[in-house]
Amino acid sequence: MPKKNLPPDELEAFCLSCPEPKEVITFLQRLGLRLDFQMDAFLPPTYSGLAQLPAQFHFVEDASGMSIIYLAGEDSATEDGERLPPHESRFWAYPGADAHVFGRITRSVALQWSFTWQRPTSSQTQHARQDVA
Repeated sequence: MPKKNLPPDELEAFCLSCPEPKEVITFLQRLGLRLDFQMDAFLPPTYSGLAQLPAQFHFVEDASGMSIIYLAGEDSATEDGERLPPHESRFWAYPGADAHVFGRITRSVALQWSFTWQRPTSSQTQHARQDVA
């Protein structure tokens, strides 16, 4: 059976701006999502050789189960040979049980911060999804 009417398993977006987390939280709350989890930025000592990781904000829409993750800053590729497009922040969206809700919310978020959602091209986001679940 074709899947053309079903939402994708996940979407990602590379945003050329870095909205303040409070702005993202307020906007997503107005769309019916709630902040479910957040993690402060990871800033390792420079001598460690480890990459920095921006603060993360995980949102969920209770009725449908869809979720959005906001990474409040630029991240870097984690896999050898992987190249990420220029960006100042990043979003991921995962559908829930209601395709209409998923479409409405993802369109609103993309319009708010002027980016285009795309299907992930690397396995990095697959790993991120598994780690969150």
